[in-house]
Amino acid sequence: MLDQQYVCEALASLVRIARGSGAAVRGFDEYQVLEALRLMVRGPLGRPTLEREIGIGEASAKTLLRSLREAGLAERCGTAHCVTEKGLAVVKALREICIIGPLETDLPGDLSKIVLAASSAIEPPIDVVSVHHVRDHLVARSCKPVVIGAYWPPETVRFPGVPPETERALVEVALEAFARAQCAIESERGAALVLAPHRCGSKAAAALIAAAAEKCLAGKPRP
Repeated sequence: MLDQQYVCEALASLVRIARGSGAAVRGFDEYQVLEALRLMVRGPLGRPTLEREIGIGEASAKTLLRSLREAGLAERCGTAHCVTEKGLAVVKALREICIIGPLETDLPGDLSKIVLAASSAIEPPIDVVSVHHVRDHLVARSCKPVVIGAYWPPETVRFPGVPPETERALVEVALEAFARAQCAIESERGAALVLAPHRCGSKAAAALIAAAAEKCLAGKPRP
């Protein structure tokens, strides 16, 4: 099991790249930064492939690749980019952050076609207060309506604050999704879950990354 401080540093690196240092809004989020690194783990990554695979424009792709180089997570290899040892360490630390979907459900409206985002980097929300910590990050990204829950492998799922009948339906959706998914949560501490409209794309997972990074920062002792 990875040291939690190691995970916190990996989360912080994604947040810094996604937010940048200026006032301009960047065209990619924390999860897309992680996905770019994951693509590089498979082999050298060119800009056109990056644009296509994570759904960003040319200018954003150039900014993302430059930011990854400046952070020491990627380097040029010919005309493409390759992951560095530092970048590979980030991917390993955050391997249990994933998106599963799209999923078809019997839920009404925007939640009839959803994605399931999961992250073991943040403790599973066990009450309404901890649910709201994650929800704040989702609302800031205009990702709603959402349902936030907790997962403990291999089959325990809870959605705090949700009526029992609705919770049973959501649990079934979540467990079926995990049964079919390539991304498996193996951490004994479990994972936070977000069921969100499919249009949210990577925003749901990005919000979990941001919420986890904020918790890490809050837990650091003051100098």
